[in-house]
Amino acid sequence: MFNYFFGSDSRSLGYLKFLHENTKNLTVVTTEPIKTGRGKKVKANIIELFVFKIILNLNILIKTITMKICQMHFALVLKIFFRKNSYV
Repeated sequence: MFNYFFGSDSRSLGYLKFLHENTKNLTVVTTEPIKTGRGKKVKANIIELFVFKIILNLNILIKTITMKICQMHFALVLKIFFRKNSYV
């Protein structure tokens, strides 16, 4: 399908969500954050915020899966240990 997405405002967010759900490998290209307001603070655009949210959710999922694997491995090691050391 598509490998690149170009967009920076709320009008393109719906299409990005569609591509995210239907594409395995997607490169997102958007504009730089701009300085806005009275204090000229940097404000990210909606596309950038959406991508950061996806990355955060993936990191949480990876940490959860890793924790579950560690717990399963620990339980297996304990089971083997107690089987070999039944006197403990």
